[in-house]
Amino acid sequence: NVDLGDKIIKIGDSAFENCKTLQTFNGGANIEIIGSRTFFGCKQLNAFTPSNNLRTIGQEAFANNMELVTFSIPAKTESIGRGAFCNSGLKELDLADFCNYRRDIISGCDSLKIISVSNSNKKLKSANGVLLSRDESKIITYPCAKEDVIYEISSKVTEIEDSAFYSVNKLRALTISENV
Repeated sequence: NVDLGDKIIKIGDSAFENCKTLQTFNGGANIEIIGSRTFFGCKQLNAFTPSNNLRTIGQEAFANNMELVTFSIPAKTESIGRGAFCNSGLKELDLADFCNYRRDIISGCDSLKIISVSNSNKKLKSANGVLLSRDESKIITYPCAKEDVIYEISSKVTEIEDSAFYSVNKLRALTISENV
């Protein structure tokens, strides 16, 4: 278990990479940057408390981490690197006010059931765990492990983003409105 306290502002690239026994991490109040591959392969990491000041999450920072099942992006976060949570056991991702979402942040998250955002998010919206554009005209990501077997696309939707339904494993029927 690691508790960094409040003096550290950056965790460097690969700092805890493949630390197989790390279970909990409290980054303290001032961490602004988590480097690339910082927690890559930390197979037992199951509790991570990010700093409210976190601005950057590096590429593959939490990749190949099967025990960390929930993560909330702090409000000040401006960038999340490619594959930050790829091939992880993440079941729930709360983007809060983060607006710069890309599908490659969660590639290979076969356990992801819910993506949520705050009501104050300026670009994104979540409806029953599905990530949409704020005006609900575009489906951005349907979580891979969402429990629903039938999904009816709202008549507000006019566009489905590339790979929005990539690797979905429970869905058996999809009703697409004529507005798409």
